[in-house]
Amino acid sequence: MSTGHDLIEALPELPLEAFELAGKLTHARRAPYLTIMPPPRPAPSPPKPSAPPSLPHLSTPSFQIRKYWTQAIYPRVICLNPFPFSDEIVLDAAPDAGTGGTGRPDVTGHTDLAVLAKHEVHYKLSALNGIKVVPPFWCTVKYGPWLGLAVETESCILGAPNRWEFVIVEMPQVGMIWDGDWLDQPTLPNLTVIKGDLQMFAASTSCCAGAKWCPTTQSCIPNQVNCGGNVPA
Repeated sequence: MSTGHDLIEALPELPLEAFELAGKLTHARRAPYLTIMPPPRPAPSPPKPSAPPSLPHLSTPSFQIRKYWTQAIYPRVICLNPFPFSDEIVLDAAPDAGTGGTGRPDVTGHTDLAVLAKHEVHYKLSALNGIKVVPPFWCTVKYGPWLGLAVETESCILGAPNRWEFVIVEMPQVGMIWDGDWLDQPTLPNLTVIKGDLQMFAASTSCCAGAKWCPTTQSCIPNQVNCGGNVPA
């Protein structure tokens, strides 16, 4: 076991180049530490219907919004000034690969999700943006697995792809938006979504433009159609 301020100096330097593929290391918006902040995710271009050009773009009266839980692997980087607690820091000896723990194995770039998910790795940050950091910041990198939220919004145009949104619940700045199927999600640096772990937990129905909800039929009908009342017994 190692303790004391010298432990921080003995840590490897944070490999900023590898982690900043997904964004810049900067001040967190709601906490007193540094973290990787990806740029705002752009919305995809409006989807194009897949129906043949000779067919009209037929709309549907209603659409569903389905919400799913899933999981993701992503390096959450937190760097902070450990003073005045640096002398109290204790780290266990580095564990064997894949056994987890709080040691110092360098798993940057590792492709085995089971290994990544079990590791919390520590580094030091001695300089940022060309400025020396004294004393060095203490950085912790944890890969998850993190709880992910996926939202599927059906298109109101027949033949057009659905809209998907994905976000890591604990890191809402990490996410993506795309049109298509669940497996069509774009690539985001350092993010691995566990695609076979999709569990729906909520679904709601709304009316598309030009339609209204009819309590009598319990469905969406065109605005120009009279909903009518209950049929007497």
